Amino acid sequence: MGFLDFAKQKPRLLLLGVIVASALAVGFTYTKFFVFPSSGGSLSPYLLGYYDLRTDDCIGAACADNNEDGNPGEAAGILTNRTDVAIDLSNPTRTVLRALISVFDDAGTIIACTTRPVESNDTTRVFVNNDILIPFLGSNGDGKFGVIKVVTFLEANILTAVQAGVKGWLTHYVSESDDGGHQLIFTRQSQMQQVPVEVLKRNSNAELGTIAELCL
Repeated sequence: MGFLDFAKQKPRLLLLGVIVASALAVGFTYTKFFVFPSSGGSLSPYLLGYYDLRTDDCIGAACADNNEDGNPGEAAGILTNRTDVAIDLSNPTRTVLRALISVFDDAGTIIACTTRPVESNDTTRVFVNNDILIPFLGSNGDGKFGVIKVVTFLEANILTAVQAGVKGWLTHYVSESDDGGHQLIFTRQSQMQQVPVEVLKRNSNAELGTIAELCL
């Protein structure tokens, strides 16, 4: 991957800055949302998920049973290491979308963000650790956990037209090892939850403004 030519990128960065400032000044617009009452399905421009990159040496009650010094109780003899989380976004519509993918820490503070196009009838994959946290923080995201938020816009009108149209899945990559040297590597998958668009609209300038400034 080559380095960006900032001389060539400067006009685009200035344009994005104007777009962000304009959106914050007049508010974000919301295009038509897709709802299918007959099947009970829907598409939201606002997806929510959870990531966990912690390493544990205890399970269940053993973790909750703290000693007087505040340290965990007796370990279960199994080391669980969560190495990365993949975000898969699929676009079933005929509209090209742009996804702003933001990562929050366990205190609810946004710490990193990236943006990806999601082509019509296609899937985009992004890794929380390798593609988002490491480029932003400059170090591995081990030990971090929190919320993932995805907001989608029309690709042709980034930051001016919020548009529903993607489904999302999370895949946690996990390895477990015990005292006997046995190791098990597996994945755990869950679907990202659709958040009602009203939640995004209620405080869109503050929420989207923060995400947009970090992503772009």
